[in-house]
Amino acid sequence: MFDSKSEKSIIDYAKKLKGHTLREKCSSDIEKHGYKGKGNFGQIVEKFYFGYNPNSKAEADFVEVGMELKTSPLKQLKNGDFRSKERLVLNIINYLEVHKEDFENSSFWKKNAHLLLVFYLHDKEKNLLDYLIKLVDDWKYQSHDLQIIKKDWELINKKIKAGKAHELSEGDTYYLGACTKGSTAEKSLRNQPFNTEKAKQRAYSLKQGYVNHIIANIAKEEQGVYGKIFDKPIVFKDLQTIDEIIISKFKPFYGKTADEIEQNFKLKLNKKQKVTLLI
Repeated sequence: MFDSKSEKSIIDYAKKLKGHTLREKCSSDIEKHGYKGKGNFGQIVEKFYFGYNPNSKAEADFVEVGMELKTSPLKQLKNGDFRSKERLVLNIINYLEVHKEDFENSSFWKKNAHLLLVFYLHDKEKNLLDYLIKLVDDWKYQSHDLQIIKKDWELINKKIKAGKAHELSEGDTYYLGACTKGSTAEKSLRNQPFNTEKAKQRAYSLKQGYVNHIIANIAKEEQGVYGKIFDKPIVFKDLQTIDEIIISKFKPFYGKTADEIEQNFKLKLNKKQKVTLLI
């Protein structure tokens, strides 16, 4: 087993899953797991591999070391690379409480500052007990990523404080989203503190592009720029937004043609190639 008071022991134990299925690594009791719903793979890992009952506590799963366990599906591209199949959903946003918090003491940060990630290869033709676990590692946000995540959290909180929780959208932010969470739209409606209009239940989530950045780092595919807006640390000036920083990088090229920019950087562009911005 593992020492619940040791980060290293927990991570080393988790890494024993890599290259295996849950059926291979857990006792025969797993056959009668009984879990239903979208998150059942993670619940099975919690109960049958780590030996604790799934819960919705505000604290991290491994509370003694402040580490939260998350599982997430992968898809494999034609070239053999792995990418995230979906966003990584974190904890529910409590509209009635979060407006009292700042980022450093927030329920989000207390629960998700340090993640233990288990990525498995999704295959609709297989029983989930036979999904192959491909990547396992812990994740702490790099300082320049954390600046953007903090800005995202603050923007979400600002809308809630303004009585606009019902207007929240994943398109508002860059790395940290506020995704809808609930079986149906009607059942997911929740009270918000500064407006009588009910808002859809939402959870914090790491956007798919940022999850791909994590995957690339864990898999050592590259030097950590995939799925990121900035490839090196940035410094926010007073009242400066991410939008303003991005626009400032484009300003030197205003009025120039694609051919001129290509020549300036001595590039050879494939102009038939589709471009996807991952944020």
